[in-house]
Amino acid sequence: MRRIPIGLRLLRWSCGVLTLSVGLSTTLDAQTGSAKKAVAAPVPDSSPLARYAPRDNLFVYAEFAGLDSHREAWQKSAAYKMLNETTLGVMLEDVSAQILERVLSYRPDRRVTGSEVVKLVENLVQSGFVFAAAGVPEHPAKWASVLVLRGAARKELRPITGRFLVMQGDQAVKPQVSKRGNGRQIVVMGGPQPGTSWAWWVEKDDVVIALNGPETADVIGEVLDGKRPNAIEHPVRIELEKPEAGMEPVGLAFFDSAAWNQPQSAASLFFEKMQIRGVDRVDYRWGLAGDAIMTVARLKAKSPRQGLLALFDQPTFDKSTLLTMPDGISSFTAISMKPANVYGTLASVAKEANPAFGETFGKIEELIQARARLQLRKDLLAHLGPKALFYLAPAATTTSAKPAAADTTTSRLNPLAMVLGTTPLPRFVAIFEFDNKVAVERALDTLVIELNKEIRNRIQDSAAAAEAAAAAAAPAGADDRAEPGDGGSRRRRPEALPTPEFKMMPGPEKSFVLNVPSELGRLPAGLRPTIRVGAKYLVIASAPEVARQALEIKKEASWIPADEFAEALEQVPSDLVFLHVEDPREHLPKLLASLPGELQKRINQMGLLNQPKPVAGAAGPGEAAAPGNPAAAVAPPAGALAGDPAAGAVPPDQLPGAPGAPGAPGAPGAPGAPGAEGAAKTTAAPLILRIDPAKLPSDAALKALMFPATAAVAVDANEVRFVRRLSFPNLIGPDTPVSRLFRMMVSRRGPNLPGAAGANLPDPAGITGSPAPGR
Repeated sequence: MRRIPIGLRLLRWSCGVLTLSVGLSTTLDAQTGSAKKAVAAPVPDSSPLARYAPRDNLFVYAEFAGLDSHREAWQKSAAYKMLNETTLGVMLEDVSAQILERVLSYRPDRRVTGSEVVKLVENLVQSGFVFAAAGVPEHPAKWASVLVLRGAARKELRPITGRFLVMQGDQAVKPQVSKRGNGRQIVVMGGPQPGTSWAWWVEKDDVVIALNGPETADVIGEVLDGKRPNAIEHPVRIELEKPEAGMEPVGLAFFDSAAWNQPQSAASLFFEKMQIRGVDRVDYRWGLAGDAIMTVARLKAKSPRQGLLALFDQPTFDKSTLLTMPDGISSFTAISMKPANVYGTLASVAKEANPAFGETFGKIEELIQARARLQLRKDLLAHLGPKALFYLAPAATTTSAKPAAADTTTSRLNPLAMVLGTTPLPRFVAIFEFDNKVAVERALDTLVIELNKEIRNRIQDSAAAAEAAAAAAAPAGADDRAEPGDGGSRRRRPEALPTPEFKMMPGPEKSFVLNVPSELGRLPAGLRPTIRVGAKYLVIASAPEVARQALEIKKEASWIPADEFAEALEQVPSDLVFLHVEDPREHLPKLLASLPGELQKRINQMGLLNQPKPVAGAAGPGEAAAPGNPAAAVAPPAGALAGDPAAGAVPPDQLPGAPGAPGAPGAPGAPGAPGAEGAAKTTAAPLILRIDPAKLPSDAALKALMFPATAAVAVDANEVRFVRRLSFPNLIGPDTPVSRLFRMMVSRRGPNLPGAAGANLPDPAGITGSPAPGR
């Protein structure tokens, strides 16, 4: 298999720029003029970026047209108003510049600043980019991959773009200028693997990057010269460009499996392992729909689907047939699934991916059948579904003058208060419909008995093990369990230990509640896990009263959402198998308004968790700082944690990679310098974000511009569609670009490269410019 020869750093900054840019690093003032003096905006370049991509054998394509070319639609969106009518955009630009500056400080070969990288990202958001990979018919084992950054070679950006590109090459390989047969001069850079390369050049104001080296540059040159057809008229691109369901597409991408010519690639092997078969195409669109940001992803796979995709072959439901729920719900998830089929599919896929892990599903069934004489799939799972509903119940009403404890469902919980039982937990509810009440009750009776036995046995075994360990450690002949007066020869019976158990509660409906003996402490306030069986529904809830309320709602009455939720649900497609509705106004405005402090806390926490272990040559207790011993130079005071602000910040010129800092080229501890073997890792100073308070947005102003968000999965005989609508993205979720940036910052310090590498570079287009000031 031939790997795409391009550094991971270039891909991090380029391919993930769409999501990062919308949420983090731009105020977008250039195309709005809303907060600045009115200036005649230049006419944006709206020529199709697809002109750079080959049409034939095109298997991967991603295009972002740029917000400049969709200015009218963008200005109607809530995201635009939040970024420009409040100070959110200005704050995000300042925060992102400081974080990027810290990331770049770990690069000894850095040639750009954090603010300059923000300018590059802003340009991509405003102007757009395209990435394409296509097979080359004359070389079946190879492909041509190209990345084009529109407007990145404009006069004001040329020096920044040039220096940034220089940083992405192998610093041990001197860039070379190559004049091709089509008359273009390209700069050939060293790739991430020995013997690989990539190249770049300028076409008018655009920067073209050939990810597979000079050969790809020649292919793209032929496309531009009309010797090969371009992707402007590619049928899939034409299809994805069309507006749909009120969405004006701004970005689009697709993967065409029919054109994929690498059956032994890592991606192909992974899909085969997970039994993801029968997918003809995967496509994605990012666009604007009224005041919302909207995304639509599709899997073109015909039913019946195979392997993991069989999970989507479920009975569908419509937004008008949701299970009923109480008024005041601000977040819920509705699913349609047959649990028995889901269990079987997961067992089959797990067995194919990892036989040892796959056997676990079978062992679970065998164990339940041996102990409870119950066939899990046949006697219980087959009767559940297809509809299921999950939500957080509204807070209980109170006659007290104090505010109800409702806010704990969305506000930050106090762990100590939860332990002491003084803070209520979220009142969660899970509802499953079933088709046979008698069978479900019989299965639950058996499972609860076995579950209680298992809890009791685990506690007894744990206590016996602790007693045996204590006896082994006691002096010889001592036995504190001997009966009085028997000389210690006869052992008394062990006392029965109190254990938690699910107890059946009295009443017309079968209900089991987890009871915890007082000797074992108490659960957090409001938490008494409950299983309750109604006429048609099985409920699992956080407390008995919550379960009872869920079943008391009149099932013949349809759920009537509040006005803002009704408007959001109007945009949801039909034939659903999954629907999630959430009101971000409960938490997102406050999070955005306090984002600098939250980011600083999380980054420093991750830094503490990822502190390097001591290495040979580091200073020990009481050792003085010395050349070749940077660990001593930045060691915190006695009793202080490394990375804690109280330990004292390391001066900026002592950050790893800064000129003259430990580990910097030519400094003590640098490669080849005395003491280098003991200076492999240093303790970095904590990040401190300095933001003008005037730049912090008002959470009330942000909240006024937000509305409920929806995420839905719809299916039909030919495809699976993932549709999402939201007002503004959550910037620090578990898998956002910001989170990935955090992980990169704390886990990677950059290569120790010669500082002189990249100096006096060949520059046929006059783009490289001089190094960044002070670098």
